[in-house]
Amino acid sequence: MAITTLVNFKALTGTTSTDNDDQITALIPQVEKDYLNIRNKPFDEGTKLTIQTLGLAADEEITVQIGNFASVGSAVQGSEYTVALRNGDTADMIAKRIMIGIKPTPYYNMFIASAATGEAVMYLLDRFPDYMENFSVLDFAIDTSAAITTTIAKMQTIYPDGAEMTAVRMIQHQINTVESAGVTRESLGDYSVDYAGQGMHQVSYGSYPKSVVGNIKRFAVTM
Repeated sequence: MAITTLVNFKALTGTTSTDNDDQITALIPQVEKDYLNIRNKPFDEGTKLTIQTLGLAADEEITVQIGNFASVGSAVQGSEYTVALRNGDTADMIAKRIMIGIKPTPYYNMFIASAATGEAVMYLLDRFPDYMENFSVLDFAIDTSAAITTTIAKMQTIYPDGAEMTAVRMIQHQINTVESAGVTRESLGDYSVDYAGQGMHQVSYGSYPKSVVGNIKRFAVTM
């Protein structure tokens, strides 16, 4: 999983040409590193749960387990939650019921990333990952009926809202910088731009202007 992909970049920018495909592909991991440097804090990681259903034909109960239930040579640890579902529940409603069934909890943060009647995606994060060996979302399981399909993906990077669009702008900026190297003044009708390699006073964060990366939330390191 990356902050963006070649396919998404081209879709978001309306690009159809393949001329810069290799350059874009190479820039994606570099731009993600630049984003992290500006952010000054690692991205969150959690377990991604995808729920798919055509709708429930009857009431049912599902079981959600968080924790190391197969602990070798020691007592069983972790938490188990029974979530009651109702006839007609759709994927988005099931995701919401799971969140309600687990909350309130001091151990986990949860949010629904996307919600539709046929498919919903939710994330579960450990609030104190360094101290939750036996209660971690790394050990997440769900038991449902045949009417519900669930996919669990662990150790997934969780990007902030708007991060992909910012990364796309960062890639565009890098491409434009390379293509315009040496240009000191360019104009077309009412549009004009200066490329001041010797005068980048408008640049606030590394090689990116604030207009490109201004939406990145920056964190201060405290002792």
